[in-house]
Amino acid sequence: QLLGATGVGIKISFVNELLQKFKTKYNLNVSFIDKTGNILFAPHYNDSVIKNIHNIPYLKKYSKQILSHNSNIVEYTKNGEKHLLESKYIKELDIYLTVEANLDDFIYDTKKVFYITISISLLLTLIISLIIIKIVKTNNIKLKELSNYDVLTSLANRRNFHEKIKKFISINKRDKSDLSFLFIDIDNFKSINDTFGHQIGDEILKEFSNILITNTREHDISARWGGEEFIFTSLNTNKQQMSKIMDKINMELTHNKKIKKLLNYNITVSAGITQFLDDDTLDSVVLRVDKAMYTSKNNGKNQTTIV
Repeated sequence: QLLGATGVGIKISFVNELLQKFKTKYNLNVSFIDKTGNILFAPHYNDSVIKNIHNIPYLKKYSKQILSHNSNIVEYTKNGEKHLLESKYIKELDIYLTVEANLDDFIYDTKKVFYITISISLLLTLIISLIIIKIVKTNNIKLKELSNYDVLTSLANRRNFHEKIKKFISINKRDKSDLSFLFIDIDNFKSINDTFGHQIGDEILKEFSNILITNTREHDISARWGGEEFIFTSLNTNKQQMSKIMDKINMELTHNKKIKKLLNYNITVSAGITQFLDDDTLDSVVLRVDKAMYTSKNNGKNQTTIV
């Protein structure tokens, strides 16, 4: 099932400004090229027709050297003038960095000076690339968090719940410890969204999640199952103890001032409670506690069914 799609956008205007400075001050043209020769970023190419180095007459025959994983320097003639171009493969970004210079632009007629200058420019541009890599890695960490936690409530999502509960089930089978499940559905939530709007509905979900978190221990698992449904599981907790936790949740809902201020009344929930049995699987126990919750719904809501 597709949970969602996301991406990372990186502003490169500061890179462009830096490269323009190199062009103005040192007469160095910097380009980013992919492994097929497509020019990804090259401020000095004003001709929009030029998209690939294979289409540039004076670079075409050097394309194999330029697109090598080894750093290379090629010398060629462009518009009757001699030019040098150094390329470097950046493994982390899977792209090539090239720096091009006109030999006539240098005060000293020696390649050594050029190599020093171009090495400095490559180093600075590499630093920029490393900054980009750092940004991407940081965003990857954030994306990992997004893939494991519900953005609205900060609770674990269903995927994360499935990963965490495997450890609980292993401990249960090994130590024969009690493992109980609580499945909760907010009553008449569709009516709340229809009457007050989805923004108020989101606030109700967040407040209920806070109530759920305050009544759980650090090693318990609380997750948003989907919509207005939540699942909670606790090790070393039997059905009777789980029922007492549910009583506390109901008590807090009854006296919650924030919810009452938003709706002018307090919400109720329907719940199901069950305990993990020796012959249970994750699917069977979730199905049983889900059915117990629907029994509460069908019997008039605002109640808990223990099976």
